[in-house]
Amino acid sequence: MHYNTDMAWFVNECEKANSFAELIPLALAELDKFPDGAEVVCGPISTGGQGNLEVNFRVFGETISKLIHEGNLIFSQVPYEERIFFFRKRWENASPKNVGQYYMPILEEFYHPLIQSGRIRKGWFIPGWESSFGARWERTHLEEIGAEIVELDEEWVEDILNKSQA
Repeated sequence: MHYNTDMAWFVNECEKANSFAELIPLALAELDKFPDGAEVVCGPISTGGQGNLEVNFRVFGETISKLIHEGNLIFSQVPYEERIFFFRKRWENASPKNVGQYYMPILEEFYHPLIQSGRIRKGWFIPGWESSFGARWERTHLEEIGAEIVELDEEWVEDILNKSQA
């Protein structure tokens, strides 16, 4: 995952978080482990992309793994996703009007503080990012802080999908 992070400990700490306010310090501590700034992967998960949450998440996770393997300094959001999905489900259950709505707290309470921290220097965008509300939001905010933007090509996703079917 990140530099010198015990994954079992980290996942356990994430599971203890009851709010984004409790999750953010963990994420900022991880970002601090990137002395020259971290890079993030942005792309469709819950909206857009391949049109399927499971496939989108697989492409997202494999993109992170592949970029790390290539030597890029990627901050992985994957360890936080289980807790984020828990928060989202709790939010949906709190009011029927929330069901089917975009879960803005993920952007406003999690990603915004991370981007504004100044610890992210580059965003890698998975093809289809334009179809994702969250990825469009991330791009706008990354551009505002002057982060480098890299758009991966369609072959990137095709390669991942072909390898996962093999």
